[in-house]
Amino acid sequence: MATSATPEHIRQANSIEFNLDNNPNAGFQMSAMWLVPQFALLGAFWLIYTQFSKSMASIAVALYTLGMAVRAWSGAFWLI
Repeated sequence: MATSATPEHIRQANSIEFNLDNNPNAGFQMSAMWLVPQFALLGAFWLIYTQFSKSMASIAVALYTLGMAVRAWSGAFWLI
């Protein structure tokens, strides 16, 4: 969640600074390199997942899905 929130926070702050927040058609240019940490974490998980045996793979996916649910649930409190 933090790797996703950081670029979004920067994008939002810059759009407010340049008065683009009220214009739905306005665009703000940001580097795509802000997405690298998110994809690196996903790649690290995939690398770990491929090392599990077939019987442990379903447990790994279940734990990953549980972790995503907890992150989404805890992230919802930031919106309140």
